[in-house]
Amino acid sequence: MNVTIACDPNRSVVVEACAGSGKTWLLTARILRCLLQGTPPGAILALTFTNKAAAEMQSRLWQELQRLALASSEDRLSTLQSWGLSGEALSQAIEQAPHAYERLLVSEHQPTIGTFHSWYTKLLTFAPVGVASLSSLSLTSRPHQFQQAIWQRFNQKLADHPSLELPLLIRQLGRSGFMSALKDLMSMRGMLAACQFDWAAALAAGRHVLGQAQLANQADLQAWFASQADVAASLLGPFEDLEGKTDAVAIFKQWGPDQFQAFGQVFMTEPQRQNPDEPRQQLRGRWITKKQQQAVWGEQAPVYMALVDRLVTGYAGLAEQVQARWARATEKSLLACGALYSQASQEVMRERDETDFDGLELAALSLIQSEAGQVLMSRLDCRYRQILVDECQDTNAVQWTILRSWLSVHAAAHGADAQAPSVFMVGDPKQSIYRFRGADPRVFQAARQWLVAHYGAQVETTDVTRRCTPSIVAFMNQSLGQRAPDRYRPHLAFHAQPLGAVLRLPAVPKNPVKRRSAQTPVERDWLTEPESDAVVSEWFTEGQAIGEALLQARQVSPDLDWQDIRVLLRARTHMADYERAFAQLGIPFVSDRTDGLLQTPEVEDLLNLCRWLAFPWSNADLAAVLRSPFMGQTDDLLMVLAEQSRASAQSWWDVLRAMPDQAELVDTLGRWRRWSAHLPVHDLFDRVLSEGPLPSLSLAYGSEIRARQVRANWHAFLAWCLQWDAGRQPGVARFIQDMDELLAADQAELPAPGVDQAGLSALRLQSLHSAKGLESRLVVLAGLADRDAVDSGVVWLAQTSEDQSELQSLRACRRLDPIDDELRHLLAQRARLADQEDFNLLYVGMTRAREYLIISAAGEKTGSWYEQLANHSPVVGEWVSHG
Repeated sequence: MNVTIACDPNRSVVVEACAGSGKTWLLTARILRCLLQGTPPGAILALTFTNKAAAEMQSRLWQELQRLALASSEDRLSTLQSWGLSGEALSQAIEQAPHAYERLLVSEHQPTIGTFHSWYTKLLTFAPVGVASLSSLSLTSRPHQFQQAIWQRFNQKLADHPSLELPLLIRQLGRSGFMSALKDLMSMRGMLAACQFDWAAALAAGRHVLGQAQLANQADLQAWFASQADVAASLLGPFEDLEGKTDAVAIFKQWGPDQFQAFGQVFMTEPQRQNPDEPRQQLRGRWITKKQQQAVWGEQAPVYMALVDRLVTGYAGLAEQVQARWARATEKSLLACGALYSQASQEVMRERDETDFDGLELAALSLIQSEAGQVLMSRLDCRYRQILVDECQDTNAVQWTILRSWLSVHAAAHGADAQAPSVFMVGDPKQSIYRFRGADPRVFQAARQWLVAHYGAQVETTDVTRRCTPSIVAFMNQSLGQRAPDRYRPHLAFHAQPLGAVLRLPAVPKNPVKRRSAQTPVERDWLTEPESDAVVSEWFTEGQAIGEALLQARQVSPDLDWQDIRVLLRARTHMADYERAFAQLGIPFVSDRTDGLLQTPEVEDLLNLCRWLAFPWSNADLAAVLRSPFMGQTDDLLMVLAEQSRASAQSWWDVLRAMPDQAELVDTLGRWRRWSAHLPVHDLFDRVLSEGPLPSLSLAYGSEIRARQVRANWHAFLAWCLQWDAGRQPGVARFIQDMDELLAADQAELPAPGVDQAGLSALRLQSLHSAKGLESRLVVLAGLADRDAVDSGVVWLAQTSEDQSELQSLRACRRLDPIDDELRHLLAQRARLADQEDFNLLYVGMTRAREYLIISAAGEKTGSWYEQLANHSPVVGEWVSHG
C-alpha cells in the first residue's frame, strides 16, 4: 500500500487492508493531513459502526495533535513523513503542525466522527419544511416496547384484511413459524427499501392466494385420486395378503383425497432437494422385498409392482405440484403480511415520534430519496469536503444507497473534479461476519467499483499485519491459503520478533452417556446441594483441557497474565460449560454472555429487592431478599414467617413487622421502602449498596476474585440503570415491569457483565462476533467442531444487481419445498455467502492472536474448522513455531 496516495486529501481512495494492518491509524493520519492542509474541521465527516470505534478515532486524533504540538522538530518530521508527506506539502505541514491542536480546540466546528446512526439522526434534523416531521424523530430507548406496539398494530391490520386468510397461513407455518418468517422478512426491509421494493403491489398480490391455492389443490387431488381408483382397488387384495401392511390396506380401502398425507408417509421417501436430476420422492427402499413378492404374489408380482410404481410416480408428480403451489401462495401471503407490518411500523413511528435502528436508516433513506432530499444534499454539498468510512465491509445496502445517492448527485452536477468531496473507504471483505445484521461484503465491492467509475478512486491493498507474529502468519498462510485461495492472499508479519507459536489440543471425544432420567431422582439436601446432571458434557471437558493448557502456559511464561488471554467461541450456546470448567480450576474469567449481567446472583438479588419494594405482599420476593447477602438471614427465620403467616392469614411482611426481636431488620427494610417511594432506581440501589459496606458485602458471594467481579457487576448495573429509558429514571414499579418484559423478550439486547478496572487479571471468554476489533497475546479458538444450526422454517432469498440498486429476485423457501431453477440458483448463492462468512469468522478468530494461538474442539466432525486446521498442525499437545 502506498501511504502517500492513501492519505492524500486530494484523492478519493478505497483501501482493502488485512486484520491488524492499522486501519484506524490510516484513517486518523488522513484526517490529520486534511487538517494540516487547510481543510476546515467541520468539513470532515468520518463514519464507523460502533461508538467504541468512533471514540477511539476521536482519542487518537487528539493524541496525535497533542504529540505534534509537543514533539521535537526531528520527531515531528518523522511523524509527518510516515503520513506520506513530502516536498512542499511537507514544508507546509511542518509549519502548521505545532498550532493544529490549538486551532482545533478553538474551532467553532469540530470534525464529525461518529456512527452511521448518529449521522442519520443529524441528517433528519436538517429535514426541510416539506418533511419536517422527520426532524424530530429520535431513537427509541425502549426497543422491546416499540416492537410490541408495532405487533399490536399489525395484528389490528390483519383483522381488517381477512383476504390475507391468516388462519390458512398459520395452519401452514404454525404461529411461531409465521412470526419468525415475518421477522426475517422485516430484517430485510433496508435492502428492499434500497431497491425500492413495491410493498403496495405485494399487498395486492397476496389477497386470496391461499384460498385459491387450496381450491386448486383440492381439484387436483380429486382428479388424481379418481383417476387412480381402479389401481387402488386392484392392489387392495394383494396387499391384504402381505404381512404387516395394514397401513397400506387402510389407504386402499378408504381411497380418496383425504389419504394424500397418509400415502406419502407409508409409501414415499422424505423429499430431497440436493440432486435436481433425481426425483424428490420415490418408493421407500426395501418396503416390499422381492422375497415377499415371490412368496405371496408369485407370478403376479411384476404386475402388482408395476401398479405400485404407477401410483408412486403419479403421486410424486402430484405432490410436487401441490407443494409448489402452496409454497408460492405462502410466499405471496407472507409478502402481503410484510406490507401490513411495514405500514404498522410507519404508523407507530409517526405517532410516537421515535423509531429503532432499522427505522432510523429507512427514515434517512426516504428523506434522501424524496424531493426535499435534493435540498438537503445541496446543503451537505456545501458543508463536507472529506468523507471517510471505516469498516466498509460491514456496510449494508441502505447505508451505501444513502451515501451513493448523495455522491451521485454531486458527480452528476460537477463531475469528478477537484470541487467534489474526496472519499476514503477502508475495509476488509475477509472480516465481514455480520450477515445476520444485514451486512454484505458485496456492498464493499459495489462501492469500490462505483467510486472508481464516478470519482476516479485509487484502489490500494495491504496484507502486512502489525499484530500477528511470524509464526501465526505462517500458520494462516498454510491453512487459510488452501481453504480459500480466491479470497485469501498470503500475509506478511511487520515485526520479526517475537516468533510466537501455535498449539493444537486433542479433540475431546463426544460423550455417549445420556442425561440422567427424571424417573430416577437422587436424594440431596436441596438447601445446600445444587441440582446437577450426572453427565459432564464434552464442552465442559474441553474447557478443563483448555484451562490446564493455559495454566501450563503461564508456568512456562510467567509474564503471561490472565488478562493477556482470550478464549473465543463460535456461539454462546455452550459458554456456561466453559465457565464451569474455568471456575472449577480457579481460573479468573469475564464472560460476555449477553444475558450475563441481569442473571448474575448479585444483580438478581437487587432485582428481587426491587420487586419486593414494588409488591411488599409478595412472600417469595421477601424470602429472596431475606436470604440474600443484603440481609443474611437463615432458613430458621423463613420457617417461622411461613408458619405464622399461615396461622394468621397475613403476608410475611406483616408478620415480620409484628416480631419485636426483628426490629432492626424491619427498620432497614422500612427505610428502603421509604426511599423507593421517591427515589429513582439508580439512586435507590446506590444507597442500598452504600450501606454494605461494599467490600464486605461482595465477599459474601465468594472469594476475593469473585467479590471483585461482583463489585464490577454492581457498578455496571448501576450505570445501566442510569441510562435506562434514556435517563428518565423510572420508579421501582415501572422499572421491575420493564425488566420482566425485557427478560421475557426474544433476542432482546441485554447488558453484558461488568469488567473490573481495578487491576483484576482475568481472561476474556466471548463469542467470535463480539471479539471483532480486539486482540490478545494468547487466543484460544475453542469449540472448533461446532456447526451453525441448520435452517428451520422459512428462509428468505434475495438477489440484487451488482450495484445493489435493483432487486432481481425475492423468494421464500422451506426445507422440504420443491426447488425450481430460480430457487436452486438462489440457494447456491446463499451457500456461497455462508461459506464465505464461515471462512471470514475463522479468519477473524485467528487474527485476534498477537503471539500465541491454541486450537481446540469438542467432538470430531468431518469438514469442521478443527479438521481443516489439524491438517496444517500435525503435532498434538506441543507448541509449534511455523514459518
